[in-house]
Amino acid sequence: MSRARDLTRVVGGRPVRHRMAPYYRVSQDRYGKLKSVNDQRYDYELDRVAFPEWEHVDEYADNSISASEYATKDRPEFLRLIADLAAGNLDMIWLWEPSRLTRDMRTFTNDVRPALMEFGVRVYVHNYERLFNFGNRRHAGDFSKLILESENASVDTSDRVNRGVQSDVRSGKPHGKVPYGYVRHYDPRNGEFISQDADPETSRIVIEIFERFAAGDGRRPIATSLTNRGIPTPSQNRGAKKQAEQWYPTTISNIVKRVVYLGQRDHYGVVSPGNWPALVTHELFERCQRQLAKPENQKFARPSAAKHLLSNIMACGGCGSSVSAGLRQDKVTKMYYCSAKGCHRCPMVEADEFVLMEVANYIRRAVTETGFDLAPDLSVRITAARERAAKAREEHRELIADYKAKAISRAVVKEVEPGLLQEAKDAEAEVIRLSVPAPLHKIAEDADPGAKFRAVDLGVQRQILKELFSIVLHRPGRHFDPELHITIEYVKS
Repeated sequence: MSRARDLTRVVGGRPVRHRMAPYYRVSQDRYGKLKSVNDQRYDYELDRVAFPEWEHVDEYADNSISASEYATKDRPEFLRLIADLAAGNLDMIWLWEPSRLTRDMRTFTNDVRPALMEFGVRVYVHNYERLFNFGNRRHAGDFSKLILESENASVDTSDRVNRGVQSDVRSGKPHGKVPYGYVRHYDPRNGEFISQDADPETSRIVIEIFERFAAGDGRRPIATSLTNRGIPTPSQNRGAKKQAEQWYPTTISNIVKRVVYLGQRDHYGVVSPGNWPALVTHELFERCQRQLAKPENQKFARPSAAKHLLSNIMACGGCGSSVSAGLRQDKVTKMYYCSAKGCHRCPMVEADEFVLMEVANYIRRAVTETGFDLAPDLSVRITAARERAAKAREEHRELIADYKAKAISRAVVKEVEPGLLQEAKDAEAEVIRLSVPAPLHKIAEDADPGAKFRAVDLGVQRQILKELFSIVLHRPGRHFDPELHITIEYVKS
């Protein structure tokens, strides 16, 4: 007789009926080697025949979802299982193996184990043919050790994957989905990566998008043109499960901002050379970035949608939640207050004025004096652009001096001057683009950037605050003093 049957309670000569529910889970299975939900369900039905005292009351199944601490998606059925356990609706749960429940010891300790122990729930593990009685602390400890082993295995797997990714970064190998415009080649014998090359068909579309956008065509006209011509979208081209039926302006933006088309690899913001051919030149790419930085291509909030400067932007220093806008009990005074727990609150008018003043002063100083704290790799490019601008300006001054000294004719000035002025203007614009975060490009061109910030639309102000600054409201005392109770920090772009 198995150990599981030894642990089954018997009252009055008959087995006690147990409210039983299985929990099935499988992570993403690309190669068909994992035990599927249907396979787990089949094993459960076999166990039900062996244990007639089990009363099947429900089942829970999460398919293609990880249970490790590195998981990025919620498990809806797991959450439902925890709720039913906490409500005392189950006597037993069935698992194919312990790791199906969770690979995260913290989740098990905080959410699962308390509910199992409070109601003495039993867990039958098919692979071990063992019933763990959580009314027995030794059994609970044995099961906890199995969960810890599963977590350690998950950590080892994550470490191996990270080492492989770092190796690929150093060697310049591509990663993730195949970018639109490229095709990858693999060795048919072992599946090893060989190369990533330009796709003859889609690479022409990528180049067309860059050239048209750099020339001033809008994102929507480009997207509409591609749709009307019947050009398959990127998701259609790669055969994705969910496919866009038409090209969208956001698709155009996503393409022209990717450094992959320069033959470069972007790994969490760190750009390094890739081992595949570039589809566009640096000059064409830079022109597209200048187009993207224009206000009409920025996703600023609509004026009608933005009513308050700091709502959902300023954070509560007590719990970290964002603040919302509301009224004081007098139904007149506008306030900001913690949207989660009501930890902190402050008068809206004083907070808005303080933030506007401080941020305007910061922008004024940063643009005209000290500069922003940007990535070190940009300094060389910024210096080169400044030198080009200074050289063009100096050549223009010499040109005018030569003309005044009658060393050259007016015709020569008319021929040469426009090119020098445009070269200087382009180089100065590049300095702004490289040294000033994108949301501030237009503001930085003004004679007084701080005053310009205060004058722009509320939606633009909110976008700048959201992208470039961290604003925190701390607990005010009896009297609110924004200098003491609001902190503003520039977030490195």
